[in-house]
Amino acid sequence: MTPYTDLWYKITTMSNHAITLDASQAKLLVQELMHLEKVRKTLLRVIPETHLAPGSDLWWAKSDLDALDDIKEKRYKKVKTHEELDRYLDSL
Repeated sequence: MTPYTDLWYKITTMSNHAITLDASQAKLLVQELMHLEKVRKTLLRVIPETHLAPGSDLWWAKSDLDALDDIKEKRYKKVKTHEELDRYLDSL
C-alpha cells in the first residue's frame, strides 16, 4: 500500500472510531483535502446554475463562489446612503 491508500484504508475502515495519525499522515490528509476543495470549486464554476436545485447546498456554494468572483473582478456597485440605493434600484 502507498502512504495515501494506507491512510484512506484507516479512515474508511475506522469511520466510527478514533484513529491516530502521525505528522506525515496528517500532512497528507490536509493536502488531499485542499486538493479536493480546488476540484470542488472548479466543478462549481463550470456547472450551470440551472442544473442545481434552487436553494440547495450546492446552489448556495456556487452563488457564494460567483459572488466572490464578482468582487475580485470589481463587478459591484457601492452605495453610501439609502437615497443613493433607491436611485440605483429605480434605475434597474
